[in-house]
Amino acid sequence: MKVTLVILFLLFIIIIGFLRFCPSFGRTGSKEDRKDYEKRASNYKDGKFRNDGEFRLMSGRNNGEKNNVVSKSAIVPTSEVPVRAPKIEQSLDQAAVTVTWFGHSSILLQINGRNILMDPVFSKFASPVSFAGPKRFSEPPITVEALPKIDLVLLSHDHYDHLDYKTIRAIDHKVGAYLVPLGVEKHLERWKISKKKVKNLAWWEETSIYGLTIACTPTRHFSGRGLTDHFKSLWCSWVIKADSYQVFASGDGGYGTQFKEIRERYGTFDLALMECGQYDKAWPSVHMTPEQTYQAAEELEADVILPIHWCAYKLAKHPWDDPVERLLLAAGENETNIVTPRIGQTVDMNCYEKFRERWWRD
Repeated sequence: MKVTLVILFLLFIIIIGFLRFCPSFGRTGSKEDRKDYEKRASNYKDGKFRNDGEFRLMSGRNNGEKNNVVSKSAIVPTSEVPVRAPKIEQSLDQAAVTVTWFGHSSILLQINGRNILMDPVFSKFASPVSFAGPKRFSEPPITVEALPKIDLVLLSHDHYDHLDYKTIRAIDHKVGAYLVPLGVEKHLERWKISKKKVKNLAWWEETSIYGLTIACTPTRHFSGRGLTDHFKSLWCSWVIKADSYQVFASGDGGYGTQFKEIRERYGTFDLALMECGQYDKAWPSVHMTPEQTYQAAEELEADVILPIHWCAYKLAKHPWDDPVERLLLAAGENETNIVTPRIGQTVDMNCYEKFRERWWRD
């Protein structure tokens, strides 16, 4: 009995030490930070950020067959996912708008002559360690070394499939600035990212940078990288507004009234980068079903939809291609407004009609 207690105590000490000293877990805000969050964010109370309306992380329902899947594919592809080598222009035309999807939610948006990288994750595992966790089943189509200069990194929240310590450290020498929701700046601070490069925003706050107006907008999700930091940093979607083009990037989140409110405040959108994947009836407040994804895009009045948050990591029990199949069904005759590039394929939004190949069916 004594030996067992000693072993358990040592394991406890090791776990606590790992959580405290492993940098990938990040850091939470100080007392002064929390005062700032409370002043700026109406949804920050008692040391935690909150969602509007009723929200539950888990509903208690079972996974799997109850998810109304339409695809007959496996949860993870049984053959290699085709990727393309990105054709990223180094000299950017001010009038051009291009999007390169790197898989899951990692996107390079080229707009207003600038490179904007969103939620970059190029690691094999979406976890705090490099040897375990959700494993990527599609290859990243580009290396960090091959990335162009990044003017701006946008981060939607701090989950491992959206914010990766190894990737951030690797790309930082190429990055001019970071925009993050409140609290996420503390992770970057621990990772030795210069404070001068990082700006944090609350919901509905805006900033002007590189001739663009960028707004931090609501979504229905949660945050946390460790055992005790749930809801201690904010999660968000983004509005990116150029003179004649407007983009919505959904981040992660369940369906709610926020889409109509964003449309009312910012008008219609030329392009919506919409979460579409990792859904389950066990967590309906956390992620949208594909049908809800389409409904949200309709409420945003988006001209073009590009589904993301799929085809890289298995985080739910639906078939790997079920998200896009159900999205297309929901769109019906409007499916021509949905672009589905291969991973790594650079979409020229001036001729987006060329990027409607339903490649996963081959």
